[in-house]
Amino acid sequence: MIVKDVTTLTPKQFREWVGSVVKDSLFTARDRLVVLLTEDADRVVLEEEFREFFEEYLGIAFDLEEPEVSLLVLLGECDDDAAFLKHRVKVVEAKRQTSQAGRVAKRMGLGVLGEPPPNIKVTELADADFRALLEILANWPIFDLGMQIAKLLTTTSDTVNPGQFSLQEAARFPETSAENCLRYAFLEFFVSYLEMEQFLEVYDYDSDDGLEVRPDLLEEIDSVEAGTAELISLAELAKEFGIAL
Repeated sequence: MIVKDVTTLTPKQFREWVGSVVKDSLFTARDRLVVLLTEDADRVVLEEEFREFFEEYLGIAFDLEEPEVSLLVLLGECDDDAAFLKHRVKVVEAKRQTSQAGRVAKRMGLGVLGEPPPNIKVTELADADFRALLEILANWPIFDLGMQIAKLLTTTSDTVNPGQFSLQEAARFPETSAENCLRYAFLEFFVSYLEMEQFLEVYDYDSDDGLEVRPDLLEEIDSVEAGTAELISLAELAKEFGIAL
């Protein structure tokens, strides 16, 4: 379900879309990663599982990149209960070094003129540093928030039963309306995703690295390295994806 503007969705449509974004597969991949970290698995095993985890993360990133602007509008329309979320967004925006178009290009394994390239290559991290990175990502708040959303999606009544949640979880919700609780929980999930994106900004990782590459793609890579390829400007990329600079 592709959505560009969440503000146009009915409560039912919003609920269905949220369910399509918060997929079980990402959380399953994360759980496998946690198990391997707990078992002190070796680097090769961790790298293979991280590849799967990162692919699932990219799926959510692609789901959220189009409606990002409208989600920020929705957050801006929230009352004082969302003040801390708004503050966290401002912190992310202040720390960011790349544009939305640049982040889209990075997920595609491309570079954009005028955008700083990531300077930490994940595959070249020392074992201890690689494990530390995986532990940070596996413990990111987005996963606990996703579990809360999964609980809210099972609610069929108009109000939320606080008994479904721990006291800490229930305290997050400004009121017991099921619609408002789901909207607030997903906005917090979205903000946590933005923080994760900003954290990963300095890391260079291609989940396809090491996999077999088609000959035609190898030719394109060689032309880029030789300086004969035609690079995409930030303005052109933004126009292609309908992103306003």
